[in-house]
Amino acid sequence: MNSLNENLSSLDNTSDRNSLSCNNMNKNNSNELTKVLLYKGMSFNSWQEAFYTIENWAKTQGFNIVYNCVIQKPDGTFRKSTVQCEHQGNYRTKTNTTTKRIRCTWHINLSEPPSNNPFKHIYITTLHDIHSHNLNPNIIQFGDNKQISPEILKEIEFLTVKCKMGAAMQPIQNFWPQNKNDNNDAAKLYTKLLESSLNNPMGKVAIKFDNNNTLTHLFWMTPSQLELWYQFSDIVVQNVTCKTNRYDMALSLFIILDENRNIRLVAQALLIDETKESHEWTFD
Repeated sequence: MNSLNENLSSLDNTSDRNSLSCNNMNKNNSNELTKVLLYKGMSFNSWQEAFYTIENWAKTQGFNIVYNCVIQKPDGTFRKSTVQCEHQGNYRTKTNTTTKRIRCTWHINLSEPPSNNPFKHIYITTLHDIHSHNLNPNIIQFGDNKQISPEILKEIEFLTVKCKMGAAMQPIQNFWPQNKNDNNDAAKLYTKLLESSLNNPMGKVAIKFDNNNTLTHLFWMTPSQLELWYQFSDIVVQNVTCKTNRYDMALSLFIILDENRNIRLVAQALLIDETKESHEWTFD
């Protein structure tokens, strides 16, 4: 992959090209997103606009993206970031475990030049538009349609928290059938993570249900945890506390040491068991 420190001089010849504005984009119109053309030198008014545009464009093309290699400025805001296809990388395993990581090389490098950039525009400095797999927008749309809408999330919160209808929500949430009285906490956690992932795409949330629609695996990383992971993941320690919580699930924690040798939590997961398959799901 091209370095994030790629020379930005080529942007001088393309800075006059029109900047795409999310305010002029109809978020509910996939046809408009399909018309978007990404190119090297393309500019955005903000990081949020850049991430929104690229993420939704990718969906119309038939793939999802992940965010990697974040470089921050002294004030904590973004300076550079790399956007990759979710099939990037290679999952190392000694078994024949299936994985979505198949070494796809598609990626975009984004940068906010510190000089000659009075409006703090974000530019595409690298666009490697080659995939190692077939693209299918229908599959992506199907996955998005399975997500719970914000309106339904608010209704779930009202029923489970305000009305104390945890048991009545069992067919919808079905988090842990043996502990129906604890469904309120589980529903709030699930709702909070989904809302967080919708509001900030830099976070990571992965959820798995069994055939009975029971929650069996839950993994999440906040945006701040993700940034710590990118900076200090040379050594990562994982520890599992087995079935000491009210849901009788295994709690998997990932920690690192920061530049001041402080222990920092960078990821967590709740697993229905400690089998090899469950741990492989976490690392995938």
